[in-house]
Amino acid sequence: MQVMIEGPGHVPMQMIRRNMTEELEHCHEAPFYTLGPLTTDIAPGYDHFTSGIGAAMIGWFGCAMLCYVTPKEHLGLPNKEDVKQGLITYKIAATPRI
Repeated sequence: MQVMIEGPGHVPMQMIRRNMTEELEHCHEAPFYTLGPLTTDIAPGYDHFTSGIGAAMIGWFGCAMLCYVTPKEHLGLPNKEDVKQGLITYKIAATPRI
C-alpha cells in the first residue's frame, strides 16, 4: 500500500525543522506534503506570502510535495488571479530545492 502523510498547515518558523524531523522519524520516511505551512496567522489576505516562507523552509528540510496557498486562503474562494499569485509564490519557494 502506498501512502503520503499530510502535514499541518500552520507551524511557527522555529518549529518547522522539528516538525519535519519528527514526521520522517515517526512515519518511517513516508512522503510528506504540506499546505504551507503558514508561519504566522496575522496576515489575512497575504497567506500566500506567509506560507511561501514556510514552504521554502520545510522544502529545504525534506518535504516531498508543497501544496500552494492563495491570498484568499482564509477569506473566501480564490479567483484566477489568486491562483496565479499562489502558484508564482510557490514556484519561488520551491527554487532552493532545485
